[in-house]
Order: sequence, then structure tokens, then C-alpha cells
Amino acid sequence: MSGESPETPYVRHAARVLLLDEQDRVLLMRFVDGDSAWWAAIGGGLEAGETHVDAARREVEEEAGLADVEIGPCVWLRDHLFELRGRWLHQFERFFVARVPGFEPIAGYYPGVEGELFGGLRWWTLRELETTDEVVSPRRLAVLLRDLIETGPPAEPIEVGI
Repeated sequence: MSGESPETPYVRHAARVLLLDEQDRVLLMRFVDGDSAWWAAIGGGLEAGETHVDAARREVEEEAGLADVEIGPCVWLRDHLFELRGRWLHQFERFFVARVPGFEPIAGYYPGVEGELFGGLRWWTLRELETTDEVVSPRRLAVLLRDLIETGPPAEPIEVGI
């Protein structure tokens, strides 16, 4: 819906998954919207009647091709207002952790907006995240991920900002 303003955004609830391998690399998806591009954890919006955990599991299967992944705790929360393809979204995200053996990511089935914006998948090391000039989301991803890996999941999910 073009023409929406920040005063009347579309509200979306989403689940994201910090998919970590045995080397503590995180799998990120690249999104491209016009002249903008950024990397973010796999995930997406909840479907009708779906819980955040159900959505996280479905998104891992759709975007990473992995079925029956054990979804760990919700570690981060994010309340984010942004423009995507000319439409303002107010997205409420929950980030979950899942540990998996490393694998070669292959482009999968990306329904809806994710498919239209898909720009690739890749594993990132902490060092790469800390030194990249690429845009990552959330912006403090490297710091937040290092803390998560070194200290483990927080007792309660933390708000991570944009």
C-alpha cells in the first residue's frame, strides 16, 4: 500500500532465528530493496494462528531448508518502524537461538516479500560481523551476538533496538 505514512504503519509480528553452527557462525539473509541492502537473521512474519516458535521453525525450513530444527529460547526483542518497498511497517520481532551443524546454504522457497527482496544467504563469523562495512540488522548485531555466545542466553529477552 503505497502512500502510507509512519502515522499509519502496517503492524507485523515476526520471528527471527539466530541460526548458529558449531563454529559460532551465524546464517544471515541479504535483503535488497531498491538502493538499500542489509543482512538479517532468517525469519519473517507470523501467519494466522501461528505462535512465534511455530513461525521460527517454519522460517528455518523455508529459508534454510532445515526441517525439525530445535528452536531454543527467545533471547532478543525488537520494536522497529521502517519503510519497506514504499510501505511503512511497525514490526515486533522475537529472536530465537538454534544450534545446527554447518551446511552449505542453498536458496530455498521464499514466499511473499522475502522472496522479492532475497539477495543471498551466507554464514558470518563474529570477526566478519565486527569488521564489515555491510549493513546488518540489528545494527549492534556483532556486539549482541558476541555477548550471547560468550555468556549464553539472558534470563529474560533483551530489547536490542534498531
